[in-house]
Amino acid sequence: MRLRITLLLPVLLATLNTACQKKYGSSCDDSPKSLQLIAEQNFRVQCPAFCADKPGRVYGNQAYSIESSICRAAIHAGVVNDGDGGVVKVSVKPGQAKYDGITRNGIESAAAGPSDHSFEIK
Repeated sequence: MRLRITLLLPVLLATLNTACQKKYGSSCDDSPKSLQLIAEQNFRVQCPAFCADKPGRVYGNQAYSIESSICRAAIHAGVVNDGDGGVVKVSVKPGQAKYDGITRNGIESAAAGPSDHSFEIK
């Protein structure tokens, strides 16, 4: 019995961690900075469908500048499909010295200089 509890505990903790994260609705151009969520370490965002052709700049690749559109970065990263949208996990990280631009999944990201914070999408 003790072995089963030991094996299930990490799964239970991961499930509770995901369930306890705050979830926010978002428009296509919202960034962690515009939503004033820089102090949040991890949060989830509901991205609408069809953000690829909407306004919202993306800076970086894998690590995105805090000014980047969350939902357009999620398409860029391949985490959501443009036609479907969906819930994405955002992790706020320390800033980068620079952000490289690259086109992926129909989204062009621009190069940018340093910013105080960055984020990753999962």
